[in-house]
Amino acid sequence: MSYFFLLIYFVIQLCDAVELPIVDQVQKPLDGQICGFGDMNKDRYTDLIVQNQDYFTLTILFQSESGKFEPGPFPPIKFNVPSSTAICSVADFNGDALPDILVSSDDIHSGKKLSLFLNNEKSFTEVKLDIDSLSQPPTVVDLNGDGIADIVGFLEKSGFLCLKFNASAIGTRCEDESFPGHEVIKKPFGKFPHIFSDISGDLSAEIIFALQGDNEKQLVFQAWQLESIEDNVGRWKLNEHLINDIPTTGLTGLHFGSGVVADFDGDGLIDILVPICREVDCRHVEYIKIFSHERGWVSFQLDLKDTELIASSDTVFRVGDFTLDGYPDLIATVSKGQAKMPVVFENVDYNGNLNFSRKFEMMAPPKNPFFVMPAEMSNGQLMMAAFFDLKEDGSLDILVEYKDDKGHLKFDFIHCDDKGDTTFLKVQILTNVCTKDCKYAKSGELGSGISWHGACASYTMPDTSGRAQKSSQCQLPQTSQRALHNPFILFGLGRSPNFIDELKLGSPRVPGNSGNQYSVLKQIVPNSRIVVVPPEGDGTHWQSRLYLTPSQLIIQSLAVLFSICVILIVLILVLHYQEKKQDRRERQAQLNRFHFDAM
Repeated sequence: MSYFFLLIYFVIQLCDAVELPIVDQVQKPLDGQICGFGDMNKDRYTDLIVQNQDYFTLTILFQSESGKFEPGPFPPIKFNVPSSTAICSVADFNGDALPDILVSSDDIHSGKKLSLFLNNEKSFTEVKLDIDSLSQPPTVVDLNGDGIADIVGFLEKSGFLCLKFNASAIGTRCEDESFPGHEVIKKPFGKFPHIFSDISGDLSAEIIFALQGDNEKQLVFQAWQLESIEDNVGRWKLNEHLINDIPTTGLTGLHFGSGVVADFDGDGLIDILVPICREVDCRHVEYIKIFSHERGWVSFQLDLKDTELIASSDTVFRVGDFTLDGYPDLIATVSKGQAKMPVVFENVDYNGNLNFSRKFEMMAPPKNPFFVMPAEMSNGQLMMAAFFDLKEDGSLDILVEYKDDKGHLKFDFIHCDDKGDTTFLKVQILTNVCTKDCKYAKSGELGSGISWHGACASYTMPDTSGRAQKSSQCQLPQTSQRALHNPFILFGLGRSPNFIDELKLGSPRVPGNSGNQYSVLKQIVPNSRIVVVPPEGDGTHWQSRLYLTPSQLIIQSLAVLFSICVILIVLILVLHYQEKKQDRRERQAQLNRFHFDAM
């Protein structure tokens, strides 16, 4: 009997040894307000830039492999004046392969102020930008495909702004040389973040300005396409026919909200989504309008189930493939009575619209339970919700910003690891400022380690029924109004075990230049993360490195098989030991037996 209990003890210990922690030890809520995301130490884990409670400083929190956040070695970044809400964009503004931070903040004396903090690997140094106050946060783009970030935006007094940066981090005005005829770019639509993304399908990002129409309530889009790059100057041309005007039938008395971009219907082309709201602050969405390059504008209703939306920094929805089924979902913060909660609007199949096969459905009871929030979060006043990939495992979690009972700004995460046995493909296209032996590079590091704004990817693969499954995305397509895009492309692949037939990669350079502007990879295994380095200058050699993340089901199956094998081995050893012990007893008894025959 003692051996039996010993065996049970061993089995329990072995099961504990191979148990997979679905939820790690939960980190305590963190203080501050989210300013932006970025991989600040280039370890392929997304870090956080946090605005502190005093509104004077920014702190960078590094993410570990276990999804925990700790302050990094960088000293806090200080403002000259406090800002109620700062918006941070991470990019390389001087081509040294170190992530810099562009900060747009509210100055109570002079409107929106723009600050650039350059990274020297040990600290951040502010570089003065000789520009007037802005009417809205700017958009980070790459005007000439050199991997050095540039910005476009609007000044409060003089209108359109274009700043091109070089290796000295000197921003020079470029309205005339890069946007001939830029006089038509005027009167921005304040609540809508401008777009740097490909909607035409050539994997070269367009710059799409959200502007006022005949009045300040009307929204129109103006698309500019990269026409040529000569002498390191990118020249952009207005394409008046790329995006049709939004049909206004039935919109009397309604308001346009802040929109997002993604391939919502899985046709391989990126769409523009615009919420049509009952109020200016967009508490109730009457319709969703979506523009597709092939179908034009379509619309459908959104059922909020007696809740109200809470817009944060004028942003109503944020986007990401939460269910990993290949169709991007939306997340928002809603209120119902006194309760506030983050809610995902799932992108589901819909047959009620002839021109569009999808709609958004609130993941709420009775079909889905509400998310289980930590106690302090559920008792606080929720301010904002966004998608975030903790541990970089390809499964999106939820970041929630809230005020506690003392009025302090905090944020925490809702862990959402269990998505079934769905698969994914994560793509990160780095800037092309260097391809090897980059300055400040760690040993074995590939490329600059900084995500390239406007770089795009699309894939094609067979689904479980044998039909073609495809989708397209661009990196960091919107950088203002706290859109809070993760610095990578995440494709949900559903439950298909098939290989990805083709992965097309594109860079923000002149479209159609095979080898330099785009490249193709074949036969990619699911649950992979691919890091890509495009060629420098006019080169054609693309580098890539694949990191495989095994499915949770595969890992658990292997763990169970390993446990069974170990248990069987232990059983065999115990039985073998008992048999040998019994043999020894029998031999001893034989030796001690009295031999009557010998007498």
